[in-house]
Amino acid sequence: MMEINNALRENTLIAESCGDRIKPYEYAETGDLFSPFIIITPSQPSKPSSYGSNINHSESYYYQINVEATSRGVRDSLAYEVRKVMRTLGFEQQAGGLDTYFKETKRYVNTRLYSAILFNQKEENE
Repeated sequence: MMEINNALRENTLIAESCGDRIKPYEYAETGDLFSPFIIITPSQPSKPSSYGSNINHSESYYYQINVEATSRGVRDSLAYEVRKVMRTLGFEQQAGGLDTYFKETKRYVNTRLYSAILFNQKEENE
């Protein structure tokens, strides 16, 4: 998750718009609710996905990323940048998600699901 967080912070548009408002799991109710923010949440634990000679060679990862802003245009621009960053990390957007406006919070929300199968850099010893 830190790799995703760091990669998002390196994107110029995301960094300028969100600053330090890229958070894992949830955004604090006491946080700045007028500025855009991003929440990164694993949607399920990673799991081994391929084996050879009883060695796990890759893991499957699943994340949900929420982009929230008071402007639909800002939210959409940030969501597009998130997708670009996730692709550079080997993640693809999956079916499902959410694209809505919440009257209670006066925020536009875009929730997307991403998954990847990433190969292990070192072999497991059992």
